[in-house]
Amino acid sequence: MRTLRYILTLVLITNILILNGQDKCECCTYYSIENEDLYEYFFNSDFIKANLIKQAIVYTTETNEQNSFRFQHAKFLFDSNGNISARYDYNQNGKPHMIKEYFRDDSGMIIKTSKSYLKEDESKTNSWSPTIIDYFYNQAGLLIKIKERDNKGNVISDSLSEYTTYNYDSKGRMIKEYRYANYSGSIYIYEQDIDYPSDKESIGITKNNGNDWLKTSSRFDSKARLIQQTDYDFPDNEIVWDKEYIFLNDRLTEQISKRGNGFTECPDNDEFTEDYFYNYFGLLEKINHKFDRVTCEMIIEYE
Repeated sequence: MRTLRYILTLVLITNILILNGQDKCECCTYYSIENEDLYEYFFNSDFIKANLIKQAIVYTTETNEQNSFRFQHAKFLFDSNGNISARYDYNQNGKPHMIKEYFRDDSGMIIKTSKSYLKEDESKTNSWSPTIIDYFYNQAGLLIKIKERDNKGNVISDSLSEYTTYNYDSKGRMIKEYRYANYSGSIYIYEQDIDYPSDKESIGITKNNGNDWLKTSSRFDSKARLIQQTDYDFPDNEIVWDKEYIFLNDRLTEQISKRGNGFTECPDNDEFTEDYFYNYFGLLEKINHKFDRVTCEMIIEYE
């Protein structure tokens, strides 16, 4: 077995401990590795498979004016096809607390995920039931539904569950998203209808329990990749979030996110940028994340 080891160290450099009387912004806690939509850009599954890479470990070294400490933040496991099979999360003491497992069909598509809490030895705790979600696809391989099971792992009716459905046009573009959740009799329904004025732009209107709630304007490049997305609220049509994605040589190299008047737990500017760096083999090697006066540098260890 050939084993490659690249160092991925997560260094958090904090110049100021208190921002506006609050602890440093939680927006700076590694957004990119939380966003599953970005994994396809970060992990080259063909290379991972060919080189028998089993895992990627994320460490954090936090440095402030008083001290510096390092802890394990996350761990990704890969299957024999180079796809992510599990993600472990750790707390700031480096102790495991959660695992998300990915179950796939023979073609590699996710058919089920399971999220469970962990004991310190990384075994699953019996104190809380896992959260299990099933994934469904049409004959073209497009995701058409995800649905959560009950707290005992049983499949239940839609009217008692939390689920999302997706509809597509003849070009495979999503034109409708419908989200339904029944929380002990409290019903929440979000509907998004999407129009495409051209191949390089779309307009989506989201309703919250029947009321206009959000307008989303998206732009795409010639390869149908999302390069900008702006959310506006109703009825004022003010910007909630504006996100820009920059690609170079088919790789995502930068993300710029600016908050408008939308909710966030972050103080001050409510704006962050992330720069992505890859090694020679196309694996994510480092992320520089900047939020106001806080900078995070992320690097990963593959084994």
